[in-house]
This record gives sequence, structure tokens and C-alpha cells, in this order.
Amino acid sequence: MPHARRKPAKADVHAATPVAQEAVDYLRTQEKTDFADAVNVLIAFATATTPQYGDPALSLHVPVDFRDRVREQATAEGVNLQPIVLEGLKGFLAGEWEPSDPKVSPRGTAGTKANMSVRIPRDLVEQVDAMAEDFARERGWAMDPVHRLNARQVAIQALGRRFGVELEKPERGWETDYQLVMDVPEAFREFVRQAEPTADRDLSIVLRDAYARFLSGEWVPGQPQQAPVGQSVDKVRLTAQVNRKVWEQVKKAGADPEQIAARGYRLVPTQVALAAIVEAYDVPESLLYPWAE
Repeated sequence: MPHARRKPAKADVHAATPVAQEAVDYLRTQEKTDFADAVNVLIAFATATTPQYGDPALSLHVPVDFRDRVREQATAEGVNLQPIVLEGLKGFLAGEWEPSDPKVSPRGTAGTKANMSVRIPRDLVEQVDAMAEDFARERGWAMDPVHRLNARQVAIQALGRRFGVELEKPERGWETDYQLVMDVPEAFREFVRQAEPTADRDLSIVLRDAYARFLSGEWVPGQPQQAPVGQSVDKVRLTAQVNRKVWEQVKKAGADPEQIAARGYRLVPTQVALAAIVEAYDVPESLLYPWAE
């Protein structure tokens, strides 16, 4: 007699959900959007009809590049996302930080999205949802169910704050399709992260304008300093989104023999970016070159 196929249990459904969400992300990378959407529908139905004991998964719908940068930073630092989200949600409830208004992207500019799941106690999510609604209402923000501030939005912003990663903004004026990775002293990165966020301090915009000024000859960064032989500094990663074609133009200009002869030194895109950040954020150069103190 053939064995009867076992009916999937609740635990099976929830154990398979993270893998299924990874499958959705993979299908999107293969431009199988219809397949990805179909799997997403099944995930939503399965998890909605098979509630489980313990903390439920809070699903965060974010741009793919945001998810990838957060995961990369978390892996580099050896930390888990759950305690970071928990700390962010509790910090919001305690008044330790304030989220910004979730803006609606113009049609056609939102980009490819992906799911991130973090297990959060249901009662904490409910508390944050309630406080977020009051918080948004007091400020006159949108209150429609799709775009209003809620626990998911607060969690996403908490991750962005912790890892120095911002959601892409359509008004940046260029296609940010390349992640620039800069290895910097930790004190330098913390100074940049803690700087007051303003329109002219959006890191992607700072680099967009700096690269444009460099390519036009309007601005030339100073010569980068080199650490003395035998002296090393512990580094961490600072990332920013730039345009790959512009990055390649900067790389070419930085290595152009005529330009090297004119300024007296070679430059790479990362060095141009760091000089721009020092200028835009008023970062003390001693934080970038601690050996020069």
C-alpha cells in the first residue's frame, strides 16, 4: 500500500515561509514577476490561515537594495535584525526617537520590492501601531491604510537608522543602481550617521553633486593621506547608492594621465566620495585620518 501523503501542519507552513519569501525574491531577480506575485499570494493565504504560537513574523515590504544593504551591514557587524527592530520599536514608544513621514513614491518610481521578516511580539506591534497612528494624526500626515505610519514603517526606519541606510528617494535626480562601499574609521561613520539629516545632506545627493563637480573640473579633492608604514586603523563599512556609469566616469577621470599630471596625484571614486562627505558634513579630518592627529 502506498503511504498516504501527510497533510502539512501549521509548523510546516511557518517553517517554510522564510524560504518561500526567498523564492519570491529570486523569481523577481529572474524577471518572473507573475510567478513571484503568485507565490506571494499563497504565502499570505497560508500564514493567515495557519496562525502559530509564539511571536508572529512582522513582514517588512522594502526596496530590494534597502534589504540587501541592511543584510550586508548586519552580516559585516555580526548582529541579528530582531533585537535591533525590538530596540527601535521600544525606543519609539519611549520617545527616544521620532520617525519621519512615510512618503508615497510617484507612480513608476518605487522600484522592485522584497520582503524582510522579523519575529516581534504581537502586543508590541499593537502598541506601536496605536502610538504611530496618534503620532501621525497629530502631525497631519496621511491616514489612509496603505501609507500611514504603523509598526512596519517604524521598524523599517529603525533598521535604516541603525545601519545608516536610507530608503531611496525619487527626487534624487539620478538612477542609483550601484552600491559604493567605503571602508572608514568607525568614529567617521558615526559622525556622519549622527549628523542632522537635511535635504542637502542626503548622502546620495552629496555624492551625485560632488561627482558632477569633479567631472566638470569645478572641484578637485585634496590629496588623500596615507597611513604611515606599519600603522593600521580598524575600519568599518559606510555605503551609499550612486550611479554606476557616473562612478565609472569618475574612475576614468581619476586615473587620466593628464589630470594626474595637473593635480599631482591619482584619485579613485571612493576618495572623491570621502572628500565630498568631509566637506558636506563638516567632518573633522582627524576622524578620517586619525594617525595625522
